[in-house]
Amino acid sequence: MGPDGLDIGAADAFERYYRRIYSLQDPARYDCLRTTDDLIQAICERHFPNVSQKYRVIDQDAVNVVVAFDPDVFESLAYRARQDGITRDWVQAARAHTIGIFRAREHDPIYTHLEPVPLPGAQEFANDWFLYITPEHYTRWGLRPPQADSVLLA
Repeated sequence: MGPDGLDIGAADAFERYYRRIYSLQDPARYDCLRTTDDLIQAICERHFPNVSQKYRVIDQDAVNVVVAFDPDVFESLAYRARQDGITRDWVQAARAHTIGIFRAREHDPIYTHLEPVPLPGAQEFANDWFLYITPEHYTRWGLRPPQADSVLLA
């Protein structure tokens, strides 16, 4: 039994699941002012971090980390991120220089090497995009942070 009461062994569980997913393709059919559904409310408000959180099918706590695969490109991406924040164009440019890792906790050794990417025009940060600020840890064999046995690539 899942956290929302979904029993994957129930005969109609998958039918209900897919009906729910496909019904979300047309948010105009919902009364955004009267809905009590957190996911529908987030869609109506276009609050995409909440949509992402509520729409999660598999609980995976991975984050995107931009690494110095190409040091010049990394410096350019880091500069743009710090100046303008995360944008669609920035994400597109950063994808080729990004790895996924499981979210580091404050006590993890790798945590001090991660700089969160700011949101545009805000004092807030994206919760799933980081710059790896110690480029010498990225070698031709990949990211090799010291004392990072607990960090697994996601």
